[in-house]
Amino acid sequence: MESEEYDEEEFYTEDSDVEKDAVFESAPKRESLKVYCIRNKETKEIIYVGRTSKSFAERWWAHTNVSTQPVKYYMLGNGGFEMYSMQLLKRCSNMMEFVEWESHLILELNPRCNVQGKYREPVKTDWGKIRNILKRRKG
Repeated sequence: MESEEYDEEEFYTEDSDVEKDAVFESAPKRESLKVYCIRNKETKEIIYVGRTSKSFAERWWAHTNVSTQPVKYYMLGNGGFEMYSMQLLKRCSNMMEFVEWESHLILELNPRCNVQGKYREPVKTDWGKIRNILKRRKG
């Protein structure tokens, strides 16, 4: 990944100044095609690579609220959503480039939550901890 593709304003975390209800109202119908990663803020480990044409705020909301993907449960079981952020990896100009870059970066970076919908190493699930994190988010 080339450093000039990094743009500080392309980060999105749950702490960003976005009202959850306003995410969908303010988001344009279609934004640019973006390949992104979800990474741990402390360790900088990339745990997931994805692609979206939606805003980062809308995509983060989907990852943390309605998604059934393993990345959601991995984040919950490993420090909670507040320990992770999204970062732009590549803006794409067409659908072919969009799909190719996502595939290329998954193969190159080998993130733990992109392996056929399962993480590679089993994660001990602490359901009590997960319930507490979810309660904090609702409260």
